[in-house]
Amino acid sequence: MTEPKQNHSLNQKAYFHRAIAYPHTPAIFLYLINLFLLAPVFFPSLVDLGVWDQPAYIASGQQLLDHGIIPAFAGNPLTSFFYALTYLPFRSSPLWMVHSCSLGRVLLFTLLWLGLYLIGRELSNKLPSLLLPGFLLVTPLAAEVMTFPSDPLFAGLAALSFWQLLRFEHRRRLRSLALASLFLGLAALSRNDGLVLFPILIVLVVLINGREGNWLRTLAAAALPYVILVGGYILMYGFATGDFNLGTAARTYDNFESGHQFLLNASGDVNRVVESRIQSRAVFGTPEENNYNVFTAILRNPTVYFQRIKLLLTQLPAILLSAYGKRFAPLIFLLALQGIWILVQRREWRRLALFLLWPAHLLTGFIITLIRPGHLTFVYFIVYALAGIGLAALIEYPVRWKMRIVCTLALIILALYGILDAKLAFYYAAAVLLLSLVTITIVQERTNAASPVIALLIFAGAGIILRQGFPSPRLRALGTSEPEQAVIFMSENLPAESLVAAGSPGFIQAARMQYFGLASTDTPYDRTPDQFMDWMQSQGVHYIFADYSLISENARVWNLIEPSLGSRLDEIFISSEGDILIYELDALQP
Repeated sequence: MTEPKQNHSLNQKAYFHRAIAYPHTPAIFLYLINLFLLAPVFFPSLVDLGVWDQPAYIASGQQLLDHGIIPAFAGNPLTSFFYALTYLPFRSSPLWMVHSCSLGRVLLFTLLWLGLYLIGRELSNKLPSLLLPGFLLVTPLAAEVMTFPSDPLFAGLAALSFWQLLRFEHRRRLRSLALASLFLGLAALSRNDGLVLFPILIVLVVLINGREGNWLRTLAAAALPYVILVGGYILMYGFATGDFNLGTAARTYDNFESGHQFLLNASGDVNRVVESRIQSRAVFGTPEENNYNVFTAILRNPTVYFQRIKLLLTQLPAILLSAYGKRFAPLIFLLALQGIWILVQRREWRRLALFLLWPAHLLTGFIITLIRPGHLTFVYFIVYALAGIGLAALIEYPVRWKMRIVCTLALIILALYGILDAKLAFYYAAAVLLLSLVTITIVQERTNAASPVIALLIFAGAGIILRQGFPSPRLRALGTSEPEQAVIFMSENLPAESLVAAGSPGFIQAARMQYFGLASTDTPYDRTPDQFMDWMQSQGVHYIFADYSLISENARVWNLIEPSLGSRLDEIFISSEGDILIYELDALQP
């Protein structure tokens, strides 16, 4: 009878040693489960990509690989290099953009997930390492953030930088600091926000280092990798093109004009972004008049600018809810506040400074009054880490029983607010989390012991219930949708790199054609239809692509084109549903 017991003991030891040898196995399983549940997000059709930002970023990779067009620093060059790599395997496919996007989304999700997991491991003395990736599993953030590719690339690289900064704060190794600087340099090459984060990194290093260590070596480790990466690219681009201008001033000013949408009095017959820029110039002056300086523009009309600020602040809660989910945002930020309080109680001032100062770069959005949900996800790892610290404190028994009482009261208040203000998402979320908290307390009272695994499983179940399902599986039949039909037609029938006029660039870029934008501030709206045709021919336009972005969103332009249908414009393609048409201009010269 002793032999089986000995074998059983040996098996247990072998399992224990395997668990030590492969500590990442549970994380890999969680990653694969999350990947599987989000699979439909990774296999979009062309219409799912939209017609503006996402196709433009993916097309920049194609332009880099096929034509050697390297973007200026303001053009987020790392994003172009990233999509050049995802374009390479599908270079010969007419629907390359869809496949490139699919591969890119898998890699970007992996980057987001890895950043959270590594930060969780670094905080493993504060919370279970799988807790942070668990937030990514139960919240919709990972699916939503994929629609603007530079966002997850920047956020994921920033998460890796923050992870190494935490390691430096914990171990004081210069190697970690150099890696934090390196990852931040890569983040800056994926979005200009990295320029603002660099001085924040230096300030945090000063706070962490205090009077310790060799200051010269510490600052060199913090600055040199970033400067070499960012400065090196700027120099390389300058020597290759003869233009050493970063382009950030013009891009920032464009965003400032786009931020006028808060005060937009839309006519409905011109693209909203174009109309916001036109109206912005009426009150702040043109970019040239202000020398592309946002502060100069603000000083021209501070009254209108503060109206924009006021409207932005009133809409900020809705933007925040959109970024982190209506059901999750209130709970996550309550837990994050609790996480802050835990760090205060533990007097971990340096670590608290890391969490609170890192997101300061988001304040630049208030200057240009342009904040969208994706901007707020740039610090997803900060929010989830603080929420994880707060949630882990709730699991402890019986040390945090006072905190449980406070959280219970907060959840009851949130639930009552959801009922009184008819915000059922708030009520539902608070009720589910409250029920979970009560269940965990009862279980721990009856077992008279802390049960972190059980508690985490209950919270994970609550999160999945709140999420209310993942994207439904679907069979993708490429080539059947109207946009894909149009792209295949252009790829097979139009001369390579033809100049195609359209209301948006997405489908034109997907066909590897040159986009001639009709939704722009320099479109001559004041001409007659014949004069408008003459103008397009003088610009070298050979084809017109008509879809909703031209016909509906830019009706003023379409009204100038429509009279020439059948005379100066010949229809050469119509989609199966008739919503997309392609016209060829006649050969007459103006």
